[in-house]
Formats: sequence, C-alpha cells, structure tokens
Amino acid sequence: MRAQLPVQVAATARVVAIPDGPLDLDPEHRRAWERAVAHLATVVPHVVPVARPTAAPGRTLLTVVGAHLSGLPLNPQMVRLGGRLSHRDRTARAYRLLRLAGDGVPRPALVGGGQGAFPVEVWELPSQGVGQLIDAIPAPLGLGRVRLWTGAEVVGFVCAEGGADGARDVSAAGGWRQHLAEQA
Repeated sequence: MRAQLPVQVAATARVVAIPDGPLDLDPEHRRAWERAVAHLATVVPHVVPVARPTAAPGRTLLTVVGAHLSGLPLNPQMVRLGGRLSHRDRTARAYRLLRLAGDGVPRPALVGGGQGAFPVEVWELPSQGVGQLIDAIPAPLGLGRVRLWTGAEVVGFVCAEGGADGARDVSAAGGWRQHLAEQA
C-alpha cells in the first residue's frame, strides 16, 4: 500500500510546499519520504516547508471537527466569541470519529487510537473567547492537542478518556459533514 503524503505538485510547479514537521510514518515510509523530498529539490526550483499554523498575539488556534464547523448549528458560538476561520485541514491518520449518544445537537467525539484522518477547520479566536468556550463545552468533550496531517499540533475538541461510552463509531463516513449527509 502506498503511503499518502501531504504533497501536491502541479505539472508546471516552481515551488513545492512540504510539511516541515514530523510525519507519522514508519521507518520505511520515512526513508521513502526523505528520498522523494530530495528528488523534488533537484527538479523543482524551490522546495519550501509548509509554515506551522500560528495565531496572532492574544489569539489561539482551535481545531473543530463537528458541530462548530462552518454552517453547522454551533458555529455561531465561534463567531460570537470573535473567531474567524484560519484554514481547513485534516487530522493526522490517528483518530476515530464517534457520534456521542444523547439529545440535542448531534456531536462528534474525536478520539485517538484509530486510523482515520478527518476534515477539520482551524479557527483563530481571542484567547479570552477560548476561556468562555471552555465553560460551554459539555462533558465528555474538552480541549486538548489535535495532530494535523502535516504533523503540527493545535488545540482542538477532543473526548475525555473513557467518555465515549455508548457512542457510535462513524469513522467510515470520512468526516462529520459526510456522516450528517448519510443520516439525512
């Protein structure tokens, strides 16, 4: 099986962006990745690392995977707290996506120990807004580190250890929006 690596090269590329952080690769794929990058450096004028996401002073990056995504029911919370969409990304291939049991707005739980890489949005919020958001997050959800496809780690919504009892694994859908579309 070929490893899927986060590099895209246009046929007329003059610059190629590659992640500068550690990729979650086994030693064999890591060597193949290093050979590929070395080759790109010989055929493309400029091979540059992808910049790690950073927030402006007094602001925090926050990764969302579910009900806080643009256009979904809890997204207005992000906007009210002064948030703005920084960029869309994917998680590293290390998670499972679960649908939490319960009433109200359907919510996912991103939990480690899986093989899935899921679409996410990275929002930039005032740090004070993140503090206010924490008070509104119901258990078993909380904030923790989420590893992105490029290897960068960003604060994001995660599920507390053991907090997903009764949740249904919806990883096969490929993402929260896809899961919701399957349910419609």
